[in-house]
Amino acid sequence: MKKPNYWVTAEVEPGDWDSSDHKSYPYGFTRPNKARVQRLKKGDYILRYWKGHHTFVGMLKVVKSFDPKASPKKGSRFPWKVKCVCLVTLGEADAVSIHDIKHQLTFYGRIKKSPTTLGNYLMPSPRDWPKPDGRKVAMAIQKAVSKPSRTSNS
Repeated sequence: MKKPNYWVTAEVEPGDWDSSDHKSYPYGFTRPNKARVQRLKKGDYILRYWKGHHTFVGMLKVVKSFDPKASPKKGSRFPWKVKCVCLVTLGEADAVSIHDIKHQLTFYGRIKKSPTTLGNYLMPSPRDWPKPDGRKVAMAIQKAVSKPSRTSNS
């Protein structure tokens, strides 16, 4: 059985995803990204990165790959779609800062020398990531779910 791939999507403003209902949702990408979207396969994971806050805010699992025969809606901003289920959604207070985990990632040595290159590893969207890095981010997201919210009064 093929091991899943990990992908990062850089979102300007994270959409609303409900990780409790386990329904599948379409997740769309812009026109220039069609070739990468075609590489997303059933079983792959999408790590949702909130650009403006430099945090990971959730994880999706692809349940239906891109259909090359599907015609995008005319004028659609995100015409290329895969179907996903939401595994985890984190609130702003619980989101995983990339700065807290970047030293664990395989490309850290390169970004340590030139911090402005971090964006190269997050864009374009979707961006395929090395499996070890994807697993580390996925584990950090799952760990954030199990700890109490930093905004909680309890």
